[in-house]
Amino acid sequence: AGPAGPWMFYAAVLAVGVQTAIFVAALNKAECGDHGNASYPMSLWLYLIPFALVRGIIEVHCLGFTLIPFYQVVGKFNIFGVTTTFWPWFMYIMIFSLLNMSDLATDCFFAATTITADSCPGKKLNHVWRQVMQQSMFGALDIHVDLRILAAGVWLLTFAQVIFPVLESVPKCQELNTVKWVVVAGENANVETHYTTVTGHRVTIGDTVYTMAEAVGMASLTAQGIEYPDQKEIKTREDETSQGKQFSPTRSLSYVAAAAARVESRVAYAGFFENALQLNLQVTLLGITRSGTDSPMTLAEGQVMASICISTLMTLTKLKEAWTFLEIYRRVTGAIEVTFQGNLPADCKEECQGTLKALAFTRLQIILWSLALCAGLGYALVKLGAVVYCEDSLFNVTGCVELA
Repeated sequence: AGPAGPWMFYAAVLAVGVQTAIFVAALNKAECGDHGNASYPMSLWLYLIPFALVRGIIEVHCLGFTLIPFYQVVGKFNIFGVTTTFWPWFMYIMIFSLLNMSDLATDCFFAATTITADSCPGKKLNHVWRQVMQQSMFGALDIHVDLRILAAGVWLLTFAQVIFPVLESVPKCQELNTVKWVVVAGENANVETHYTTVTGHRVTIGDTVYTMAEAVGMASLTAQGIEYPDQKEIKTREDETSQGKQFSPTRSLSYVAAAAARVESRVAYAGFFENALQLNLQVTLLGITRSGTDSPMTLAEGQVMASICISTLMTLTKLKEAWTFLEIYRRVTGAIEVTFQGNLPADCKEECQGTLKALAFTRLQIILWSLALCAGLGYALVKLGAVVYCEDSLFNVTGCVELA
């Protein structure tokens, strides 16, 4: 996987560039609609084609470095738990990559149209939004955040899913020129493939590839990022048992740690900061534009609804990944407890205890982030139902919003 490392950093730069360019383009092209909202021209999707092609080429190139090791360990390709051949899996996974890019694009479009809507005739959005805030639990505190500022702030938070993984992957200055991305066949088997990042974490070049894949939404590599360490741990433990060797908790825990880092990044940075916050803001905007009208859904409202559907799907995939990690953690820690009954081998006792404590803390973080993600998704779906159920199409924790 090592040679793919530098390409992942290029993909991260591309991802930031795409988000910025699409947002600026949508801001310039957005037009006012019939209900005081704004919509973007569908032709803006054409702007994504060159970016999608470049990103796709990088993804396929990087997949060439990881696919063989992945298949050697896993031995199959799965689609929703059903074993299939390579090409159906490849088509399915590339569609998911496009959905990841579409998810980011719709977030950019939404932020741009929300900001534009403030200058539309009637300025309905902020007028209704102020009433929603007054009837919320923040009403007594007399807090009002301009909808444009909120939309821009939530959009800026989507960059967290790229920025934080990059920081977790960039080598510190002292090791910048010593990282061995490519190990030539026949080279010394003891070549160092670990390095220290600017955040102080010790990682492998494989960790970097999969962490960065999650940052830029490359689904073909993201799928491997959890399944590979999962199956590698199972295979390694089975091989040790069949050869009569003692079960190595150090090695098994290293695979769990790799999966933990990748899942935490997905659930926190991509799941909560991108999907959950955006989803709630998008549903609120849909409710505002539908308030006081029984007319058919406009183009702008249809675009928001499409964004809501994509964000919901992406949120569910991240929750599934969190559940997969919790199963891996339960299986490995259970095997360690059954095998050693609390008496870890002397040669790894201190290291293993430290790793178990760190993993227990990471597991707690993943559970908390997952609960926050579930709460965000659940609240958004309730508000989506309120668009039809509530008289004024809006909902707060205190109930349906009544507009003056």
